[in-house]
Amino acid sequence: MKNKYEQRIERLQAKFAAAGIDGLYINHVENVSYFTGKKGNDCTLWITPTRATILTDFRYREMAQELTWLNFYETSGTARPIDLLQACPYKKIGVERDYLPLSDYLDFTKKLEGKEILPVEGLVEDLRMVKDEEEMELTRQAEEISARAFLHMLDYLKPGVTERDAAVELSTGCSPTAARASPSTRSASPATRAAIPMACLVIKESKTAISSRWTTAPWWAAIMRT
Repeated sequence: MKNKYEQRIERLQAKFAAAGIDGLYINHVENVSYFTGKKGNDCTLWITPTRATILTDFRYREMAQELTWLNFYETSGTARPIDLLQACPYKKIGVERDYLPLSDYLDFTKKLEGKEILPVEGLVEDLRMVKDEEEMELTRQAEEISARAFLHMLDYLKPGVTERDAAVELSTGCSPTAARASPSTRSASPATRAAIPMACLVIKESKTAISSRWTTAPWWAAIMRT
């Protein structure tokens, strides 16, 4: 039975024809994570109608090799993503319009001879809008954490409390019990951490709010002014 990541890849592949592309080069961190279950830093994906490949360097070799539903292309000074794209038989290469750096786009259009570089948007994001049960549960947990954090910070925030102090309190005083475990229980590398909920304190003019989401860090809290 195919795992949920393989199923997600298949749903993406089914959208290629309508998008007018032969494959999609994915570099946005959250979109990489969506198909791997790992933190997507320093990794990209090249997905064609028949296969999916993760591209990363030697630092993440072990992690990449654990993803048995993906082929692994180890990047280096002599093995760049552009080299893989050039060697593939496909001509219409889709890239993430909103996330591919301009320098990479210009490099692709200049050096990928015989290829058409097609910026596309929303292919992965449309898939991500439909949540599976695990994502729904993480969202529920994030909402619960945010509600507790909001009540805690309402009591904590007083005249004279600095934003730095508030940020520290949000990170330490509101963290889940699991996040207070000893360092030895939280030694997994960033690339292998599972997604968990987070809370974010937002200060907007004279109003304070707590927003929620889930992330791949062991515990993540932030304070921002808008």
